Amino acid sequence: MLDLNLLLLVFSYLNTAATSATRSRQIDTNSTLFFPILTTTANTTPLLRSKHDLQSSSRALRAAQISNLSGSALLKTTGSSFLAEITLGSQTFLSVVDTGSSDTWIARSDFTCVDIITNATKPQSKCYFGGTYTPDNQFHQIANENFNITYGDGEYLTGPVGTISVTLANVRVPSQQVSLATLAAWEGDGQTSGIIGLAYPALTAAYPGTDPRVDKYCKPGATPQNSGCNQVEYSSLTNTIFFSERLTAPVFALALSRDESNSGNGGYLSIGGIPPLDLVGVKSGVFASTPIKVLPGDSKFRYYLISIDGLVMLPAGTPLPAEGASKLGVEVRSKGSGRRPRPHPHTSSFSNAVTPSSLPVTPNSQADYILDSGTTLSFFPSQMTTKYNAMFNPPATLDPYTGFWLVKCGSSPPPLGVKIGGQVFFHNGKELVKQFDATRCVSGIQDSGRLGGVNILGDVFLDNVLAVFDLTQGNSKVWFAGRRDYMS
Repeated sequence: MLDLNLLLLVFSYLNTAATSATRSRQIDTNSTLFFPILTTTANTTPLLRSKHDLQSSSRALRAAQISNLSGSALLKTTGSSFLAEITLGSQTFLSVVDTGSSDTWIARSDFTCVDIITNATKPQSKCYFGGTYTPDNQFHQIANENFNITYGDGEYLTGPVGTISVTLANVRVPSQQVSLATLAAWEGDGQTSGIIGLAYPALTAAYPGTDPRVDKYCKPGATPQNSGCNQVEYSSLTNTIFFSERLTAPVFALALSRDESNSGNGGYLSIGGIPPLDLVGVKSGVFASTPIKVLPGDSKFRYYLISIDGLVMLPAGTPLPAEGASKLGVEVRSKGSGRRPRPHPHTSSFSNAVTPSSLPVTPNSQADYILDSGTTLSFFPSQMTTKYNAMFNPPATLDPYTGFWLVKCGSSPPPLGVKIGGQVFFHNGKELVKQFDATRCVSGIQDSGRLGGVNILGDVFLDNVLAVFDLTQGNSKVWFAGRRDYMS
């Protein structure tokens, strides 16, 4: 769920080929002695996945350039969400787990719902929130400060900010700044109450005073002195857990799962380590890593921005390669500890991380991508998107009204791999054909040009890997391990 303020800012950089700075090496099976943050943790919580494959919860699909199109057609295709329980004070909610934003907020019980296109007031029920926060004395409002955010699909919220105790995945923060939405232009899913922003403090959206009309976000390199911006940066939830309070090791992990059985199973979130590898279907325990990058000209981390080595696009119908025997990454021994959540069912022993030695990487496919759990589809550079969608059998077609690449629902998707740190991580074909409406389907790979050129690896990629966000200061990186195919 990307903040609209930066969508257009980063496009020229993200669309250029990047020099890969990945690290991939092999050490012995006692590697947990060298990588203690990759040990398993009891701070693991199950995630729910909202019931429908494409519904209005992902925030990055609609850019400002296409806001003149019909909102209903676009908002209905913005994807499923991954939901975690979060407790503010003594009130517990389901909220969207989002690596593409930094604010943690909940709708307040007396909020005003407005239309995203017209800004006209409408009934609260039309914003489709789940539970809402009832004000009590556990929330300590910060005077003369306001929350104001606009997401990439045009949804926006404003309201007061304050501090309260927050508990997520068994980790309790005694005092965390959060926001309460009192004005919401929102298209929810009927289950979720807000968002859990897991990105960096530089993306937080608080401002001085109580008039949102004068709020101005500080873009990379901008300061109040040189640009007149007035953003009040504060410690995001992950920053508080890892660095302000030092409650756990500075790492969190996501194993997102598609929910073919509509059971609501959405995978797992771990804070302070990784989930048990057998729980999330990691077979080999071999991890590849790549550094988290700062945008050019910026001095702060904002998004989880990484370089990929390239893309592997195989003709439709090509069998996936057998699992590679060569250990190309860092092997990590799984050590269970504490409470073990319910095991994840699997249907095969195939792991989607394979040896890249014989796999042809598509020329000019090296690029930088934002890892965003709040975006259902992935967004590739235009050239790569056109090339890939032409490889469907039958080929995908570009719909001139919505701007989406559409495919026949029974079409055969071309095998697609993302090479990171010397390993290739393949998508499951089920991720690459998504239901669009009653009769049509949409490709899992769309054009980042509709986002101003912001390349994104969304849930269609993250559903296939265990992604470990290692925020060690001075050496931040993301680790990836392939997962077995599974049913849920």
